[in-house]
Amino acid sequence: MSDRFPVLSGVVKWWRNASPDIRLLVGAVLVAVIGTAGLTPNYFGFTLSWPFAALIAATGWGAGGLAARPMIMLILFGFAQDVSMIFAPLGVFALLNLAVFGVSAALYQMFDTERSGGAAIIIPVSCLLVGFVLLWVIASLTNGNAVRLEPVFLSFLSTMALYVLIAPVFDLGRRPDERGQLS
Repeated sequence: MSDRFPVLSGVVKWWRNASPDIRLLVGAVLVAVIGTAGLTPNYFGFTLSWPFAALIAATGWGAGGLAARPMIMLILFGFAQDVSMIFAPLGVFALLNLAVFGVSAALYQMFDTERSGGAAIIIPVSCLLVGFVLLWVIASLTNGNAVRLEPVFLSFLSTMALYVLIAPVFDLGRRPDERGQLS
């Protein structure tokens, strides 16, 4: 890839040498930018089903194992989502982010994704599916009746599409059993 795009070779080299802390910061900035853009639900007259970037971050950061700093970032993003969505009780999105982070960490530790391409695809889909099922259950419980599935499913699809594009940004550069600089 760097042969065709020489400009990107410097970025790729910098990313490979970046510490887990720098990778966490870059991922956090990306989640904040996507989340801020999502506060405007209409673009050019179209209503969009905006993706949940924090769930993508939880899935990606969970691949590196449990660590305190990603959890703190996910809690902060969760509270920001709670405040921006008036209908959500405080703490719901922080709970969702942490649940997806925990499921991701557990699944990545159980399965060998280095040698199994299927696991590398199934694990993120499963983690995001768990997040959206929990979102639907909590929304239905707080609403008093079953919430429509269509908006939740469309958000799941847009989140999966975004995951395909930005997932490498949330790779902290370490495996679940490695000791990195991240704590």
